[in-house]
Amino acid sequence: MQKQVMPRILFLGLLFFTLTACSLFRPLLMPENTLLLLSPAEGPKAGLMKQKVTVIQDKQPQSFIALSRFTTLDFRVAVITPTGQTLLKMNYDGNHFQATNLTDMTLPLEEVMSVMQFALWPEKTVHKYYNERLNWQVELTTNYRRLYKGNTLILDVRMSDDNVDIHHKQHHYRVMISPLQS
Repeated sequence: MQKQVMPRILFLGLLFFTLTACSLFRPLLMPENTLLLLSPAEGPKAGLMKQKVTVIQDKQPQSFIALSRFTTLDFRVAVITPTGQTLLKMNYDGNHFQATNLTDMTLPLEEVMSVMQFALWPEKTVHKYYNERLNWQVELTTNYRRLYKGNTLILDVRMSDDNVDIHHKQHHYRVMISPLQS
């Protein structure tokens, strides 16, 4: 039963999706609505985050713990169950995406990381990567972020205090993220 739940939470687009080309050429090689991986050097200031992540798909909530580390060199994420079992690990160094999936599910892990970056990276960086030249449109305020491809809403991210609520409109799932105390 736990194996059935893991894919839904990981699918979280927490959640993040499969190209290995240089990020400079990535927009020319990827499918129309593929989300982008953003440079760690242009991300949040260095630090660690421990968060509760709840993924809801088909009205089925599943909760996990995400441990994220930010540096100017890379962005690392580990997803574990509440009991401590590691489900997956992801790392992006600005050029190469690496993932270890310890579930038996095929998951869009680059997309999961891309969604996290869209929600967390500074406004300037989001605008730099998701630009009109590539047919992206971005709405950013202190309380929400929206990503469109053309006129189609792809991501709707709501933020209040330290909580983040992500709706992936294209893939029909919701991810709620809240901080955990150490």
